[in-house]
Amino acid sequence: MSPLRRLLGRIGLGFALIVIVSPAVLFFLWMLSLSLKFEVDNASYPPVFIPERINWGNYAAVVDSKRFTTYFMNSLIVTGTATAFALLVGVPAGYGLARMRAHKAAVVILIARITPGLSYLIPLFLLFQWLGLLGTLWPQIIIHLVVTVPIVIWIMIGYFETTPMELEESALIDGATRWQVFRYVALPIARPGIAVAFILTVFAQRQIVAGLTAGAVKGG
Repeated sequence: MSPLRRLLGRIGLGFALIVIVSPAVLFFLWMLSLSLKFEVDNASYPPVFIPERINWGNYAAVVDSKRFTTYFMNSLIVTGTATAFALLVGVPAGYGLARMRAHKAAVVILIARITPGLSYLIPLFLLFQWLGLLGTLWPQIIIHLVVTVPIVIWIMIGYFETTPMELEESALIDGATRWQVFRYVALPIARPGIAVAFILTVFAQRQIVAGLTAGAVKGG
């Protein structure tokens, strides 16, 4: 490959990365802009990206707020619990579906993932109301599990299908049980896939409307 073509390839790759990443970067920059503006500037039209006056008092108000610690801890509890349960359920389920070659079940899980989350809102709200869970953190955790468990299962199915079967067959011949094969052979190999599933699970937890609905009774 000539140096010119190599240079053009790098330029094209860099341009593609900028195009793909720029929406996410713009999103965080816009959040930063909102945090530094007064309410008048936030509601102005056309929108102001770089404010003429910087309001550092927004950060002081958040830190001084008596509810800041509560909100922060609630976020950690909900995210950590939902992620842990999603991995605990999704990784073994993905392994089982991959080894059984249950492609129809995988399609059902994919359909559950692409179904809009708001379609579950009313049934889950009625269920939480019947169980008396409204106003607690459990509705948030369960709603996030509805979204994140299919993600983990789908990722792990694809990853376990690419892992070599020879290692597991050797372990079975040596007398290992199916659980021991999963625990000591398949699971260590799948660590990169579990890491990807963990990252996507954390970033997938953004069900704001569902969270407001689940806390509506207590908040009212």
